Amino acid sequence: MNNVICIYPPPGSIKFGEGIDRNGKLWKWEFTDRFGPTFLRKDGEPMINQPIHETHPAWEPFQRWLDNINE
Repeated sequence: MNNVICIYPPPGSIKFGEGIDRNGKLWKWEFTDRFGPTFLRKDGEPMINQPIHETHPAWEPFQRWLDNINE
């Protein structure tokens, strides 16, 4: 039998956000302090290929959102 440990954030600790990048594209994400952002598809499921490079346009609206919730 495989021992699998699943770590989920506590209920209520997931925050959802969205923002428009410099090209006019709408990005949506869920965020936890522990795991950071997970960018979502239009249907709300996680994107298979997450934006990882810091120059990716998705990071601009995310950073604006994060700055606003941390004020």
